[in-house]
Amino acid sequence: MRSQFNISRFQVAESGSGNTHVAVCLPSKAFRINPDPSGRVQNVLVSWVGKHWHLVDPDAKQALIDEGYAVFRANLYEVVRANGQRIVMPITYNPENSTWMESALRMLAEGRVHWISRESDNVNQRHLIKREKHIKLEPVWCDDFMALIEEAFGDHIVTLDHPLLKSGSRLARSFDEIDDDNEFV
Repeated sequence: MRSQFNISRFQVAESGSGNTHVAVCLPSKAFRINPDPSGRVQNVLVSWVGKHWHLVDPDAKQALIDEGYAVFRANLYEVVRANGQRIVMPITYNPENSTWMESALRMLAEGRVHWISRESDNVNQRHLIKREKHIKLEPVWCDDFMALIEEAFGDHIVTLDHPLLKSGSRLARSFDEIDDDNEFV
């Protein structure tokens, strides 16, 4: 049975330029990126809150911005680690830093074909990608990426009535405030 979760509600128009827990992160250790277009969703809004990515309803975007909080446009990708863990990986658009974006695009291209590992090079503001040649298994992709997204974000979906807008929680205000402690960028 296919999920009734409607991801299109969270998409925005382009403006130019083995584990049961589904993480939302940029993984670092041995992973593959689904090469099929069904394993990605383009042009969603996300925000970094505490140690979690949140999916942002476009109707809530302005409320977050009015409070001085950061909302990023992103694409979401299905990722599988070598241990079988499924991940939803957000790649945010960062017009302020083309070196991060260029290295993210290289990571996407390489990870669709090969097992890779990633490390953040904060000094040079880029992702360092290493091909994992010793891994020979083929990843098993999910049948319903929308259901995977829904499971991954869970209660981290921000709408106008979300408690986050009423709690005064502090969101990251720039890319510089998003840390790398838990494989997030």
